[in-house]
Amino acid sequence: MPQDGAGVPEESAVSRRLTRDEQLVCLLARGDGKDYRPEHELAPGGQAVVFNATHKLTGTPVAVKRPRRRDEDALRRMLREIEAMTRFGGHRNVVPVLDSSVDGTWFVMPLADATARDQAVQLRDAEQLRGLIMAIIA
Repeated sequence: MPQDGAGVPEESAVSRRLTRDEQLVCLLARGDGKDYRPEHELAPGGQAVVFNATHKLTGTPVAVKRPRRRDEDALRRMLREIEAMTRFGGHRNVVPVLDSSVDGTWFVMPLADATARDQAVQLRDAEQLRGLIMAIIA
């Protein structure tokens, strides 16, 4: 388990919904970015970039998120995101953190089927947006 606490103990609610391979990545997590091989960019964002990557030891496909900039503000923002995802990652509708750097320069999460950006057109509809928010807070 990494020093920053991003790893998930096997008996937690998160580990029950993670695949066996993702659970293994969590258990092997040590906060070392060299454990992952980025393959290609999945989703560019305003503040960060998400890459399709592979956990080198297990061969498990994962997503690695890195801030676009490494200034103090960007790293604080990334650390807040890691903290929030770690805190709420036990919820069935929130993607958990599998591993992360202590300094906020990257974190690893399971690959998702879609992102909010993918659903941007639908989320402009108030009912669709309300459904997403209710799924997270319920």
